[in-house]
Amino acid sequence: MKDFLLRQWREEDAEAIAKAANNPNIAANLRNTFPYPYTLKDAKWYVNDCIFNEGKKQITRAVVVDGQAVGSIGIFVKDDVYEKSGELGYWLSEDYWRQGITYQSVRMICREAFDTFDIVRIFAEP
Repeated sequence: MKDFLLRQWREEDAEAIAKAANNPNIAANLRNTFPYPYTLKDAKWYVNDCIFNEGKKQITRAVVVDGQAVGSIGIFVKDDVYEKSGELGYWLSEDYWRQGITYQSVRMICREAFDTFDIVRIFAEP
């Protein structure tokens, strides 16, 4: 498995994320709100949103390989009758698919979310 780490977002991650996310194969597997083409403007908005909302019913982390942000993973706590549930969302640069990074990232972020929030379940929609 390729070495990686999860860390909080930094503004300087935007350029690397714009490059990694600008891939139709990534966009095809995510919600329609994930843009393609993925521009530097999109990346700056996303990174700043993650920084601003950190800990406010969400945990988002940059997936970092060799010092570069190459993906994103997060848990988003839901509202109303779903307030005990967190939704998992993630994407990873196609260059790093099938290397065990996503599997380990999911385990790590879920552990952190259960330790941080008063939730009883984490789910993901295909």
